Amino acid sequence: MTFVFLFVFIRVVPVPAALVLGFWFLAQVLNIGLGGGVAWFAHIGGFLAGIALVLAHRRLRPRRA
Repeated sequence: MTFVFLFVFIRVVPVPAALVLGFWFLAQVLNIGLGGGVAWFAHIGGFLAGIALVLAHRRLRPRRA
């Protein structure tokens, strides 16, 4: 669930996590050119490291019978 601001109206609507994360990642990338520093690269690096760890965990996790 997330807040959606449309002018004066504020609603809480369900939004897929992939959409929210994609928007967040895009916002981080776009903010690099606005004079950001190491923090923007740290956020992007942490995001990519998290994805890599999730994928590695899925691959290495034993399958249930």
